[in-house]
Amino acid sequence: MEPTVRERKREPYTCAGCGARFDVAYFDDRQDSVTVLHDVGCPSCARAKSISLPQGAERTLQVELDDSGVEAEDGGGD
Repeated sequence: MEPTVRERKREPYTCAGCGARFDVAYFDDRQDSVTVLHDVGCPSCARAKSISLPQGAERTLQVELDDSGVEAEDGGGD
C-alpha cells in the first residue's frame, strides 16, 4: 500500500506595506475547529500580518513570494 501524499493548503495574501503578493502554505491536520491567530512576515519587506490558522498548522507554515502574476483574493490587509 502506497503512503498518502499530503498536500499543503495555500492561501494568497497581499502585503499592505509594499504590495508584494505572497502565499501562506500549511498542512491542515486539525481534528477540531479551533483556530489561532499567527503573525507571518511579508517575505519582501518583513511587515507582520496576522492570519487565522487551524491550531497546530503554525508548525508546518511556509511563506513564499507569489510571482504568478495573479492577484490575491483578500486584497491586502492591515
